[in-house]
Amino acid sequence: LDDNAVAHLPPAIGDLGALQILHAARNKIAALPDDFGRLASLVEADFTSNALLMLPDSMGGCKRLRLLKLKGNSGLSALPVPLLVDTPLDRVEVDDHLLGGDGLLKGEGADVYNARRKQLVDKELHGKMGGGDVKWST
Repeated sequence: LDDNAVAHLPPAIGDLGALQILHAARNKIAALPDDFGRLASLVEADFTSNALLMLPDSMGGCKRLRLLKLKGNSGLSALPVPLLVDTPLDRVEVDDHLLGGDGLLKGEGADVYNARRKQLVDKELHGKMGGGDVKWST
């Protein structure tokens, strides 16, 4: 759906239970339907450069969501707590106004997300130091 001037997603999108990846970047989407949270198989969603003002609390129902791209939605003032707490989300890309001075996500529920993100980064770094991608030579 990228680059199609889409203004909204229909509530029936919730019927796509097997949908795993949704790319809807560079459109005109201002809101997501409440039924979006029924996308239980969704792993990745890209809403970069839209007109989102808010996300529905029902997004907490996206029980497999790991990556959410939201940069370029300057009207978005917060992320729903259920999204941050009830999903395995470990990478969210947002505009700077949703980040604290330390570069971490701010707002209610952000502590849960930030802890999960830190755990993932620590695991990746540990894997590289333990013989993963990085080659150490003497």
